[in-house]
Amino acid sequence: MEEGKCTVKPWDDKNYPEKDVTKDTMRCRSASTAINEGEYCDVAAGSTFSVHMHESGPTDRVISESHKGPYMVYMAPAASNGEGNVWFSVLDEGWNPDTDVWGVDTLIKLNGKLDIQVPPTLAPGQYIVRAQVIALHEADRVYGEDEDAGAEFFPSCVLINVSGTGTEVPPGVAIPGAYDKNDPGVHFNLWDDATSYEIPGPAVYEFGSGGGAAATNNT
Repeated sequence: MEEGKCTVKPWDDKNYPEKDVTKDTMRCRSASTAINEGEYCDVAAGSTFSVHMHESGPTDRVISESHKGPYMVYMAPAASNGEGNVWFSVLDEGWNPDTDVWGVDTLIKLNGKLDIQVPPTLAPGQYIVRAQVIALHEADRVYGEDEDAGAEFFPSCVLINVSGTGTEVPPGVAIPGAYDKNDPGVHFNLWDDATSYEIPGPAVYEFGSGGGAAATNNT
């Protein structure tokens, strides 16, 4: 996918985070409520495409190294416009306590280029892809506790048109709704001696598992 194509336009050209998990802008940080309107890039099921995540543009840094946290990638059928229980997870990385490597560390090492495989058995059609980083440097306090408190969410979205012969469309969660400001993966003390980290929201969906509710409590 050519860099800059098929993106959902953000609310402005600044890379401000969303902190209020109850807002509709938690989906894509878009100024438009019609996040499914725009150019779609063609991608075959089973193939891999890349998203590039930088602060403002391709020549900027990915994110401050102090902004430790996970990354995750969700998808939703575009016809839903991202509304309702439609978002399912296809990729994530949290924290490995053995190596002390966070998803953000991996993303910085990759210079912001994240490869995403379209699940081979995903049903064809148009989808919204939501790639997100959560920065936890202020997450030791709950959002609203003071001016700077709360985890910083950096979601962005692209639009793809999937071809193939698959039949699966996984069950999903709602955004907003998938996160609570008191979730252990949202209210997390990065500076404490933690031994584990729980990625908030749904676990990566296991295609071919026969369906069922999206799981939670992943690491």
